[in-house]
Amino acid sequence: MQPLPADKLPEVGVEKLRLIDSHCHLGAAVFDNDRQEVIARAHQSGIEQIVVIGAGQGIDGNYTALQLAEQQRGLHAAIGIHPHDADQWNEETRAKLFEMARTNSVVGYGEVGLDFHYNHSAVKNQRRAFSEQCEIAAQLKLPLIIHTRNAHKETLQVLQHYQKHIQEIGALLHCFSEGPGELQAYLELGMHVSFAGIVTFANATAVHQALQQVPASRLLLETDAPFLTPKPRRGFRNEPACLVWTAAAAAQLRSEDVTKICAETYANSVRFFQLPLP
Repeated sequence: MQPLPADKLPEVGVEKLRLIDSHCHLGAAVFDNDRQEVIARAHQSGIEQIVVIGAGQGIDGNYTALQLAEQQRGLHAAIGIHPHDADQWNEETRAKLFEMARTNSVVGYGEVGLDFHYNHSAVKNQRRAFSEQCEIAAQLKLPLIIHTRNAHKETLQVLQHYQKHIQEIGALLHCFSEGPGELQAYLELGMHVSFAGIVTFANATAVHQALQQVPASRLLLETDAPFLTPKPRRGFRNEPACLVWTAAAAAQLRSEDVTKICAETYANSVRFFQLPLP
């Protein structure tokens, strides 16, 4: 993925915005050559805090996320085994993640869930890893971060067993990519919902409609960087600074001022993850 040139980053009015990137794979190898510059650009663009997702790179990505969170102010870790890596789930992995999840730098458990689009791991292993990780989150009273793709009904079936945890501690459906019907089912469980660069895509009409229906108190924003770069920078690597464009698009779709939606989602992220205020 090609990094965004400095002259192609957001520059209009960013000094007025305060944002939290609630989901970013900052530990991914594509950031190894310029991670500190990426973090600096995020701060310059008003991104004050970032939740670094360890899932997606097997067990090792979690150690990287935790290390970043422990070393850098404003970074926080979420750990877990992604459904793509569910074939790696075993008792040893479970024990390691349970211990990591008890550290102060970990603010959430995930992303975990089901992905029947790619099926990089066997379905039975995805189900087992998902259910057992929900149990870890419940035991440690950590909010869940959920990934689901082509598995809406099956994801709901698992989450319904944890509705008490969802309502008391929290669960976040990250990178919402479905429509209003699916949205309502998650809202009825008591979940929060996060939107990424998809909201800037002209053909994502179902996602746009869902965004317009999310209660303000349940809405979060994310980049899912390095993936899903928002318009107008498709083709480049995504990074936290690009959240400004997602916020602007979300504000327009909800007929809100961008500073208002930034303030709302900032407060929701702080509350959901129990983040420190600057």
